[in-house]
Order: sequence, then C-alpha cells, then structure tokens
Amino acid sequence: MREDIINMETVFSIKDWEAVQDSLAKTSGMPIIMVDYKGTPLSKHSMCSEFCIRIRSDEVLGKYCEKCDSRGGAEAVRENKPYIYKCCFGLIDVAIPIVFKNTYLGSVLIGQVKCDDVDVEKILTLPINKSIVERLEKYIDSYNKIKTMSFDKINIVAYMLYDICNYIVARENINIKSNEKSISNQESSKIKGNKIIIKAKQYIEDNFENNISLNELADYCNVSSSYLSRLFVKETGESFSHYITKTKMDMAKEWLENSDMSISEIGYSLGFNETGYFIRSFKKFVGMTPGVYRKYRNNIME
Repeated sequence: MREDIINMETVFSIKDWEAVQDSLAKTSGMPIIMVDYKGTPLSKHSMCSEFCIRIRSDEVLGKYCEKCDSRGGAEAVRENKPYIYKCCFGLIDVAIPIVFKNTYLGSVLIGQVKCDDVDVEKILTLPINKSIVERLEKYIDSYNKIKTMSFDKINIVAYMLYDICNYIVARENINIKSNEKSISNQESSKIKGNKIIIKAKQYIEDNFENNISLNELADYCNVSSSYLSRLFVKETGESFSHYITKTKMDMAKEWLENSDMSISEIGYSLGFNETGYFIRSFKKFVGMTPGVYRKYRNNIME
C-alpha cells in the first residue's frame, strides 16, 4: 500500500470522512472527492454529476480529469489556501490542500459547477482533435445539466471546507502529541533522575512569559550552555528551543480554551512582541491559527 494512502487514512479515516463528505456535499450542493497528490481518488465521489461520472469513466478524457486534479492540488499547497480554478472542461473546481507533518498528502476537491460572474484561470487546456471533439459531443447533454453557482458562494464553501480540513489535521497533530506525552510520562522516571533538567524545566515553567536564552538557563543551572544543550536532547528527546516553544504553545492552547484573553494578549504574555509572529508560530506548531483553534475547541465543548 502506498505511503500517501497510509498517511491520509491515518489523518482522516477515509470511511469516516466519506460520511462527513456526503453531508457537506448535500449541504453545499457541490460534489466532493478526496485525491492523493497524483490526482488519484482516495474516497468515493459524493454527489458526482452525471457529466463528470461519464468523463472520468472515459478512457481518454478521464486522464485529463486526473491531471486537473493533480495540478489543482499542487497549486493549492503552493499557495497554502483553497485554489479556485477552471478545469479543462470549463467547470469550476476548488482544491483544498491536505498537509500533515510538512508532507503534502493530497487534496479535497469540490466543485463541478459553472460560474459566469468571475473569470477564473483554466488550469489545463484540452487538446482539440477529431477524437476529443467526438468524445465530448457524446456528453454535451449531461454538460448542459450542470448548474451555475455564484463565485461568492463557491468561495464561502471553499473556505468552510478548508477550515474543517485544517481542524481535522490539527486534531490528529494534537492526538499524536498526546500519545508522545504519554510515552514520555512512562519514561519520566529516567528524566526526573536528572536534577539539572528538573531545575531547568521548573525555571522555564516559572518564566515562560520571558524569552529565555540557553545561556541564561545555563547560568541559572550552573553549567555550560553546550552541556545543557546536549543534556536537554539526551534526557528529554527534544532540543532546548523546541521545548521552550512547546511549553509556550501548551500554555497558549490552555488560555485559548479557558480564558477570554485576546490573541494579542496571549502572544504578549508568552513573550511574543508581535502578534503576527505569535500567530505564525502557533500555526506552525499546532497546525491552525489561534483563532481557528479557539473557535473549534469552543464548538467541541458546547
């Protein structure tokens, strides 16, 4: 089994995702499918239009469908946001990038609609020859049945799906970190045996609002910075800088869930002088922005 399928299955659980996908397709009125980075389908195609079913089943035209899916996903991950484009058959599609642990796994595609109010880039041009034209003529009736949707609605649905996918990826990141923490706790007896590390970690917890340097912490523990750096990796399995970031992000998540502090207040309280830098750091570590994290955690707890 290919690694991309294993990873996507780990993050999304394809069978469970398909149930969500069906509901989203019915709610939005737009077909949805999940594909890998090559454009190969990983899930069933929820509410796929008659035209697209026939095109995808065509031994010649179906290949162009997969090329559009693949290129759309690549553009989406490059821009790190939903990518709205026109497929080679003239229909509007949107690619939602799925990135897990800095690896592009594939994308969720939504669309198969016409849109007349905005000129959207065509991602692939279909070669025009006798064979292609003859094949397209067979599907003209089903093409004419494709509904038209406003660009505003397409954009709203695209970002709704983007937020949902980001939440699922972030949740899996949190689950993995929780498992890693559990494993770490099982080995805590070894870590706790090192008094220097205990002292260092306590100092970090007491001063997480400050930008603690390795030299400052080494001076506090009465050891050299190089020795403390090696000791951190040996005893905790993490670098000093990663541990500092993790401690701050854990506190940020706690405040986002349990306080009314604004995002900027949380950032400043954690030693981030610029809110933008805090947001970028949080998203890089957690997988979503602080605002999205607070929104979905609040929804879960309601």
